[in-house]
Amino acid sequence: MELRGVISNKQILSAILEETFLNASSKQDFYLRLKQKNLELYSRGGQFVGISLNRRFRFKTLGYTDELLRELDKSHNKTNRLTQLQKLKENHKRHLPNRER
Repeated sequence: MELRGVISNKQILSAILEETFLNASSKQDFYLRLKQKNLELYSRGGQFVGISLNRRFRFKTLGYTDELLRELDKSHNKTNRLTQLQKLKENHKRHLPNRER
């Protein structure tokens, strides 16, 4: 898709999640900001687990694990969040097949 100049929904969603994660002050604020961007969150067992666009994207699959989101409640420092996102991207890149890198 990138070779054709088309941006996938997953890439758009990743950019939105990153920006929202950096500006959120808590886990609940993160979810609220996503809702304000007219994104449909879906839940399982009473907890939000992902976003539904034309298909469902799990937070965990996109790298936003429950542990990472819980860190929002603990750290209010934007620098800490940037380093957490950097680690997230590095770990996510390592686990991708070669064709997606």
